[in-house]
Amino acid sequence: MTGMNREKITTVVFDIGNVLLTWDPADIFFRITGRKDFKAHPLKSRIGNDIWLGMDRGIISKREAVHRFGRAFPEEKETIAAFLDAVPDYIEPRSDGIRCAQECKSNGYKIYLLSNFPQYAFERIQKKHHFFSIFNGGIISYQVQMIKPETEIYAKLIKQYNIVPSQTLFIDDREENIAAAEAFGMTGLHATPEKNIQNDVRRIIPPLQKEGVIRY
Repeated sequence: MTGMNREKITTVVFDIGNVLLTWDPADIFFRITGRKDFKAHPLKSRIGNDIWLGMDRGIISKREAVHRFGRAFPEEKETIAAFLDAVPDYIEPRSDGIRCAQECKSNGYKIYLLSNFPQYAFERIQKKHHFFSIFNGGIISYQVQMIKPETEIYAKLIKQYNIVPSQTLFIDDREENIAAAEAFGMTGLHATPEKNIQNDVRRIIPPLQKEGVIRY
């Protein structure tokens, strides 16, 4: 937890990957191929590269990404295509993050999304998981052709929803994204696999006691 703020928190902003849904590319790779050599596979070094981020930004389609990856690694094109297509179906709910969002909403906090996600994947997970309906709003990177940690996407969220940064808790799994939020005056919470998000948030904005019914 960083950037603690003295003002009362009224708003909580959630990332999706590793906050509301798990993101483990090595596991996805194994589940679709049965192979354990993900670290040596071309995909490993391409996750987060310009093509990948182009999908997040909404300027490169999944089809174009497969074409570009396949052009560089023709022998792995089918595997790469299968991996990209499988991502929305193999990222699983993270229950402590979802319960935290529901608890915040039940206790009167405004809750929003701010996440880097390609269009094809977000549209599929949004249909698959009912919990997205509880959010008051949010911005997904492909919608605005901006990505975290770029300053502009935070400014867009703040302006669009009249968010007061000094009254906002921002939860993300990447420290650079948290640092960008803190530069606006938000309080940052770093989500890691070994931490319980719900318990950490309760220590920042207690008491959060009213539990909602969780539906994934």
